[in-house]
Amino acid sequence: MLYLAYGNPIYKNEGILKMNYILAIVVTLTLMGCGGSSTSSIVSDNNAEQQVKNTQPMIKRIVNIYIHGYNQEGEKQTDTYGKSESDKVLSNIAQSTGYATMENYEIEVEKDIIVMTDYYGSTPPDYYTTQDIIEVENAEKGIPRYALIVAKYIKNIQKVTGAQSINIISASMGTLVSRYLIEKDLENISSDKKIKKWLSFEGVVKGNVAGSKTNLVHLLDVIKPQPAEVAQMHYDWVKENLDENSSYYKNIQIAFESSTRDDLNKGAITGVLLLDGKNPANDGVQAVNDTFFENPHSHVLFHENHRSLTDNMAVWGFAATFLISKKHVRITLLDARVNDLHELFGGRSEIVFESSVHSLKAQEKWNFTNAIDERMLDSGYLKLYKYANTAEAKELNQVLFSSYVLDDENELILEITPYELDFDKRYKLVEISNKSHESLGTGRLDVPVKNGIYEINGADWSGRVKVEVE
Repeated sequence: MLYLAYGNPIYKNEGILKMNYILAIVVTLTLMGCGGSSTSSIVSDNNAEQQVKNTQPMIKRIVNIYIHGYNQEGEKQTDTYGKSESDKVLSNIAQSTGYATMENYEIEVEKDIIVMTDYYGSTPPDYYTTQDIIEVENAEKGIPRYALIVAKYIKNIQKVTGAQSINIISASMGTLVSRYLIEKDLENISSDKKIKKWLSFEGVVKGNVAGSKTNLVHLLDVIKPQPAEVAQMHYDWVKENLDENSSYYKNIQIAFESSTRDDLNKGAITGVLLLDGKNPANDGVQAVNDTFFENPHSHVLFHENHRSLTDNMAVWGFAATFLISKKHVRITLLDARVNDLHELFGGRSEIVFESSVHSLKAQEKWNFTNAIDERMLDSGYLKLYKYANTAEAKELNQVLFSSYVLDDENELILEITPYELDFDKRYKLVEISNKSHESLGTGRLDVPVKNGIYEINGADWSGRVKVEVE
């Protein structure tokens, strides 16, 4: 059982601590395959890719390549690697964007395509040269090998389709594969400036918290040998081999998605993060802070776990919007005044600002009702502000939304609910109170999609938001 003393997490029994660590690692290694190849189906050998042998003339077309996540049994696969596949993620994106797939595209029609490739397997595809086979077989196992396989697939799919450029869509460990591919300039794809956009879902961007517990990974390795990529998801391996400040990112539009619901395996990862003194927000597999670069241009949050994300249609509306639109909107809560601290015994109040953003145009276009960004109290991810006096105004500059919207979008719906917290382990708060938290009232604003500063009000608070449109 997790206890809290003076706001600091402690464990009553070290045996429970170790078991939670092991459990978290087992869960991580089992569930990390968000969009993994284990649920995918191989495209027929009669597909367009295998029918077309010669390089097609370059036309105005973009190929979107989806890179799947971790599969615990993937290293043992013996079938063909670097082949085209399809799965639920690919189908969702194809449906929301209208992109063709390898099964139904027409070479003479200038229409963008969505494809997926499997980097697991031991048999080279037909399009490999002898040199390709040698390079892949000599590559370091794990992430370097997988990234090289994906890079060679990208080069081939460009030839097959005649596409001039590509977008990368990655999930979970597929994001680490993407980072390696981009930063190491495999097959000269980065230096040739072929990548236009990169979209990451719940990505292993900086590493994985459970996979970085070296001693326990070694213990698990004794029970069952782990593939090379498990060690490569360690924070230290990522830092030593990759650099998020790589110049290759300058010409790529990047969007990160992070999920914040930790209910996989009863929040085991949350316990690990709290014990380490880190922000506890996670999706049951990935810590939120490990899923994006510092100061990202575009970053959205959904209150989903590492598995449920694929069932939220707002996610695919967000993905399609990023891929097809040019308009970027940033909404920032500049400041807020609290008129009632809701503190039982008086004194300082600890307050967080929950928010959600809705797009009626996106909801109408893709038939969903969910928010396109939601930053929830239960995530543990919100910034905590301390208010000392009633009617105190505080400068916040808290980003509430930073993403692309449809090009004809002219209004977004913003809702903000401040909460006064008394008892919440995620925010390291323990106070004597009959409530863990109390709402100060929800404020709603129909936000014009144009530069400006706008007022928003709730029952016991008021504030200002800034809108920036690019």
